Amino acid sequence: DNGFRIAVVCVGTGRSPKEELEMKNRGGFGLASFVLAVFLTQNAALSSKAKLPHIRVGGIIGIAHLAFFAVRAIPLILVSWWLGLGTRDQNGTQDGMWQEILRAGTQFAFRNLDQHTLRFLLKLAAKIQKYLCRYNHSRRMVCNDVECEYYSLTPYLNPQDVNILIYCHGGAFCVGNADMYLSSFHRICTHMQQKNIPFGILSVEYRLAPEHTYPAQIHDVLDVYKWALFHCSRHVLIGGDSAGGSLAVACGLTAMDTQLPPPSGLVLISPWVDLTSKGHPENPSRFADFISCDALDVLARLYMYGKNETKAADHNILPTDPLISVLYASEKKLKNLPPCLVTCGGREIFIPQISAFVNKLAEETTEFHINPRGFHICDLMGLLLPSHGERGMQTLAKFIEKITSSVGNSGANSNRGNNKGKKQY
Repeated sequence: DNGFRIAVVCVGTGRSPKEELEMKNRGGFGLASFVLAVFLTQNAALSSKAKLPHIRVGGIIGIAHLAFFAVRAIPLILVSWWLGLGTRDQNGTQDGMWQEILRAGTQFAFRNLDQHTLRFLLKLAAKIQKYLCRYNHSRRMVCNDVECEYYSLTPYLNPQDVNILIYCHGGAFCVGNADMYLSSFHRICTHMQQKNIPFGILSVEYRLAPEHTYPAQIHDVLDVYKWALFHCSRHVLIGGDSAGGSLAVACGLTAMDTQLPPPSGLVLISPWVDLTSKGHPENPSRFADFISCDALDVLARLYMYGKNETKAADHNILPTDPLISVLYASEKKLKNLPPCLVTCGGREIFIPQISAFVNKLAEETTEFHINPRGFHICDLMGLLLPSHGERGMQTLAKFIEKITSSVGNSGANSNRGNNKGKKQY
């Protein structure tokens, strides 16, 4: 049913086949898009019942399964490309068909492959990306015993001499790695270099669930933040996508509770702010996203309890804990957070909870951007979706430029409390 639901939405434009067929100059687009969407989404939903990690396909078999999906899709992709069908979205950009292909493929992988296979594929993709794009401006660092990937276009400058964005990658707390977004880091750093602002990104290789459960991930990010506060003489921001966005907010809240200087700003891309079942939309079928509500429930429990369900009773860990689901933090604390940039896609299932979260933030210090045609974290997929990635990274870069260009950045501990409440953010 999930595959069929998405299939009735045309690739690229989101219009129904009937609406596309009524267009005089592109009459065949709707039918071709419909066929392609049916094929891709039904493949993506082949094993949609396999929601628990221990019954998913893993290892070589899992990779072969994913390759089989890709090979079957290639003929239709090539035909559509050759005919010029489904290659433009409603804004005239070339990302329409590729956005749907990427979404369907990602949906297939997350629903059918186990976490170890996903980790392997994401690491492999990061290495290929780094090699093909010649991203030679990154290096591994250890900050307070936490491994990080440091990226800057001014490699001769140490992190101590530049403005720092501490970045928490997404992956539902269970998969992902610190260098999976080097292409997006490169876009942000290029913008900052053009503005003559010394800047670097410190991507945290935090521990993953279920081997390491809550609050290990928050502790890792907080340790890196403490290192940055001690060593850096300029602005320190914290950001992240999806689960990483939740970690960024949790770190900001913990800094307030422990009397640490707050970060200069928070950069949140499609943050997962509500891990309870209440965070699911009332009608998930309205959203064309690669994430399912059932998978989110399983991943949330892996993050909180690992494979030991008795941990819930032993330690009284609940999904409504404000450091687990930051949406449930007090409104007073959320309004006292530093300036925030929040971005999300208009088609992702997180948008109801993200909107509720934004409503609790201080209006004068918050920027909220929705990409109407985007799905979850599409702003970070610049290599595959250039128009989405460029637009998203420009938004992030401009926000970071405002923060790092502000007055009072001469000392790490002297300017944190002065940034709150200023309308220029």
